[in-house]
Amino acid sequence: MYVLVDFLDPIIMGILQLWVKDSARATFISSLSFSINLATIIINPVIGMVVFYDGTKKMTEFVTSMIIVFTGVLYIILRIKFSHRNKKVK
Repeated sequence: MYVLVDFLDPIIMGILQLWVKDSARATFISSLSFSINLATIIINPVIGMVVFYDGTKKMTEFVTSMIIVFTGVLYIILRIKFSHRNKKVK
């Protein structure tokens, strides 16, 4: 989990530089960093318990299904967003 956060952190911070005003950037970045750390602190023990009780096969199946669900939801959201944008342009 920390490897993923360390990899995505510079990308996300670069995007935030463009989206957030200078006056609110420090607060926003601190809140985002706190939220990511809190989620990691909560998720890691839960993942450990699931692996301990159900094994890695169940955990792999669960993670794979969640990735598929999140990818599908993201696809639907982006498709709706871009279809509305294309209708406004025409």
